[in-house]
Amino acid sequence: MTSRISELLASLYKRVRTFWMEQGWIVVLIGLPFMLPWDAFIVMGPWVNMLDRQDWKCEVVSAEPRVGGAGLRGGSSNAFVVVQTKNCGEILVDGSSVSFDNNELVAASFDPGSKWIFEVGWFARNYSMKIERVLPTVEYYHRIS
Repeated sequence: MTSRISELLASLYKRVRTFWMEQGWIVVLIGLPFMLPWDAFIVMGPWVNMLDRQDWKCEVVSAEPRVGGAGLRGGSSNAFVVVQTKNCGEILVDGSSVSFDNNELVAASFDPGSKWIFEVGWFARNYSMKIERVLPTVEYYHRIS
């Protein structure tokens, strides 16, 4: 039975390889117009995130410092804070205000029950939740007195 499966896989591999060698350029021509705009949109994500910023008024439940985001190819990791809120869900605080040296201090500043305003950009609201980190991302935030 395993020899039959390996024969089928070898035959399938041969057919796919032959098709790619003869007709692969068609696949590239069809796929390229769909991939280039999507890739450009993802690369421009940080700039698009500056558009249509909205203030979210949230009540903090807890905050936890984290380090992560090294990526698939061993890219650099980032320091950030995950803030659990009562009415806004989880929010990821990163950017220029959070570093490896101060992420624990930033997390400690989010007292349970305190109210904060988080500025969330368009890209984080619409795409970051689905693609990047599963959480909306903010860089600008301040406490409501």
